[in-house]
Amino acid sequence: MINAIKSDPNLTPFIKQKSECCYDGKPEHPYIDNDIHDDSVVALAPDEYYNSLHLSNTPPSIDYLVTLESKDKGFAHFLIEDKNVKRASGIDVNNIYRKFKTTLEDFMSERFGQLFLDEAYPIFTIRLYLVSNLEKPSKKEDRTGKGMRLEILQTMLPFKFRGIRVTIDNSDPKVLVKRY
Repeated sequence: MINAIKSDPNLTPFIKQKSECCYDGKPEHPYIDNDIHDDSVVALAPDEYYNSLHLSNTPPSIDYLVTLESKDKGFAHFLIEDKNVKRASGIDVNNIYRKFKTTLEDFMSERFGQLFLDEAYPIFTIRLYLVSNLEKPSKKEDRTGKGMRLEILQTMLPFKFRGIRVTIDNSDPKVLVKRY
């Protein structure tokens, strides 16, 4: 799957180097473990793909789709949206949900389904991450602000991709894609 993605002429303009797949464009906060060999990972920028189409109504999509190959298990997909916001009010949960939905249902299933849905490429996991720089909320803030917004995201209708049910998890800026 990695080679198929890297050789697809419609995707190659949107392939990112490991060092480019980082929180808020800051290489000191990478999403991909540097020890992973380049032949076993590929990072795509779905948001850049959709923006390049110059549609009158560009659908929201995530920042990074990382595919990792494990020789023993198959493939893993990591869908990552990063949000550099100062306040919890900067997190629009409906927009975040739509970003993941577009990426899973249109980008991975329709436009490039010949790659991502191909049964020749077994999937062992898929992870959805909203990465933000907000501090962990205090107990008082748990029911409002960040705590409540993230709780809403996790209780929204789960996605299903190739038989795997997934919800959106929250993360601090850190390495999310590691060897399996």
